[in-house]
Amino acid sequence: MSAIVDARLTEPRQLESSMTYGQAVSALVLEVLPWVVIEWDDNTSSRLLGRTVLVEEDRYGTLKDLVESVGKIMYWDHRGVLVIRTPPDPEQPVWDVTHGRDGVLVSMARELSRDGVYNAVVARGEGADTEVPIQAVVVDNDPRSPTYWHGPFGKVPRFYSSPLITDVAQAASAAASLLRKSLGLPYGVSFGTIVNPALEPFDPIRVTYPGRVERHIVETLTIPLTAGAAMTGTTREQTLTIIGAT
Repeated sequence: MSAIVDARLTEPRQLESSMTYGQAVSALVLEVLPWVVIEWDDNTSSRLLGRTVLVEEDRYGTLKDLVESVGKIMYWDHRGVLVIRTPPDPEQPVWDVTHGRDGVLVSMARELSRDGVYNAVVARGEGADTEVPIQAVVVDNDPRSPTYWHGPFGKVPRFYSSPLITDVAQAASAAASLLRKSLGLPYGVSFGTIVNPALEPFDPIRVTYPGRVERHIVETLTIPLTAGAAMTGTTREQTLTIIGAT
């Protein structure tokens, strides 16, 4: 991804409204890395942009906007493929991180912080044309959640704007996807476990330790290159979340 970030455009470029999302992403990526494979998890790649977009310099920023505006995430996987997909369902953990005998948990620590924690996303779509601006607002709507929109945590919205958003359903989808990545208790968990190379950022996991069973979303992972070291990472707890629209 560093190659994409560094390859800033030397002159403005226009993405026509008749282009599909797949064509727009391919144009930005393959110009820098012509040999790579781009993999979508559904037919969103065939959706038309629906609005002409002017790209000035930031190639990576535009690519990120294309992906986020349709509620997707992107990353390079272990195959070297650029994967664009819907974020995994937090309610379906892909791995159990347990402590004690026969467990995989080596160490664990917590750090309390409100940084990067939001309980609402306001997504707006407005271009340089005469189309009516679009807006959708989604919130953490679970009264049991520590970041409940009407609870003691307070109202902390995040704002996201993109000319690529052309209807309310798309705005709501993009807002919900972004909210899932920032919801959770205002503390982060760092851990060390037996190495599991199949685990990836954004994956939901179930963490069990004395007195608690929690669902977490993986944010970062570091896989060691030595046999005796533990895999480390950070997560955000998401045991109770219901996303609703306002």
